[in-house]
Amino acid sequence: MKGIAVGKHVIPLWLIGLLLLSGIGGTLGYYIFQTLTIPVEVKEPLEILQYPSQLSLYAGERIDFNVTVKNSASVNYSVIFDFKLNNSTYQNNYVTFSDELYLVTPGQQNLTAWLTVKPDAPPTNVILTIEFKRGFPVLFYDDFNGDSLSSDWNYVHIAAGGNISVSSSLLHIVASPLFQDEPMSAMVMRHWLTQIGDALNISVRLRVNAFDRFALQVDHGKVEAYDDQVPMFGLVFRSAGTPTSAYIVAVGAGHGEWGGGPEIEGSLYSNLQISQWYTGEIFIQKTPYLVTFSVKNDDGTIIAQQQINGSDLTAFTFNDIGSIGFNAWTSQVSGPYGNVDIDSIQITKSA
Repeated sequence: MKGIAVGKHVIPLWLIGLLLLSGIGGTLGYYIFQTLTIPVEVKEPLEILQYPSQLSLYAGERIDFNVTVKNSASVNYSVIFDFKLNNSTYQNNYVTFSDELYLVTPGQQNLTAWLTVKPDAPPTNVILTIEFKRGFPVLFYDDFNGDSLSSDWNYVHIAAGGNISVSSSLLHIVASPLFQDEPMSAMVMRHWLTQIGDALNISVRLRVNAFDRFALQVDHGKVEAYDDQVPMFGLVFRSAGTPTSAYIVAVGAGHGEWGGGPEIEGSLYSNLQISQWYTGEIFIQKTPYLVTFSVKNDDGTIIAQQQINGSDLTAFTFNDIGSIGFNAWTSQVSGPYGNVDIDSIQITKSA
């Protein structure tokens, strides 16, 4: 074998060639013949086109106003308004502003806001500053336009005797009579979540036409069959004890029956009205693991809110969240059977 002697050792020629090739392989493989520099611009997608130049009202009144916004991008954004008067004492004592999360779709649209002044407010001249905050990306939005359910609802179970339908831009859910389709007597709809970021906000505008049980529910995993349901927690609109008693909003927890007992963390609000629009919201953050349940009147006023440690609600973690949806069921054979209209659902996430 031919080689090169180094002292008492002989190094084979094939090994020397291999070392030479490995040393210059990068240079032989790629030759930099030119370098390019390209400016990259990330543009603000939202532009305010029009807003009131002045607002004037009397003590005790409410005034609504529009802000016209243009979205030049091809995706949806969520937007909130942060209202500040240059007299914070006057604002805290006498003025209430709307508290809305807006979905801004591509194109031009009006965002409606409002303020009210208490009847005992003294006359004043103040300056209103509005900070427009472009927030979380919109993961999912459905306003139920058309006459059929979107294919984005990945799992739908219609129990015998119940009904799920879409008309007049509303989703209608009528619960099944108890035991009519035992053990699969609940009405279930689910949308899978493939990305959740570090926080989730679920917002639903709904009207209860007849109680018994309805839940905005967060589930572990993706429901492939009725028996796969694994509730983590939810916001439950239900009758308190019997279908003819007071109507309440409560927090459902764990794996058990949503209807009552130890799985209910207590009533958030105990004066729900039939055929009145409400907004139910669940805000979930990863670190610290907290879940905030909120109920708002249709004007955006918060009427109930509770924050609970996520680990007190479920054994599952934030990363276990797999789907969001609705669950409706009836607690008695003779009814009444829950009847709910849903105007829209919006799910947003943090980065």
